[in-house]
Amino acid sequence: MIALCPNCHSQYHNGHIRSESLKHYKGILISLNNALDRDTVEGLIFLDICGTSPIVSGDVVMRYSRLISSGFAKHDPVYHKVYVTEVRCSEELQGYQLSITDKGRLLMKAYKSGDDETLRQAFGPLPEGNTPR
Repeated sequence: MIALCPNCHSQYHNGHIRSESLKHYKGILISLNNALDRDTVEGLIFLDICGTSPIVSGDVVMRYSRLISSGFAKHDPVYHKVYVTEVRCSEELQGYQLSITDKGRLLMKAYKSGDDETLRQAFGPLPEGNTPR
């Protein structure tokens, strides 16, 4: 069930708002509210615009953990050489670079376009039978 204002409810019953539009809207709301909070969505938008992040520390990676665990973003370790002496050098972890995955790009495409099929590809099928009565 989805709450509609009286105006939108009338428009739905008069055929001005399609059932598919409401399913898509509800699917985005469910997906984003249950899986991704506002900061996480903003992080995905950032990665979509930039492609990759600057080198970040582990605590920043943790802020992207929902995106990483759901496959919308990935993190790669970045190393740099540290010269202990002129002859001896070792590599130390400098940080991580975050980037958006193909699945994340698909979600952003659905988010921007409102395309139901793209949303299905990004999140899987939408719940059935959840239109206004």
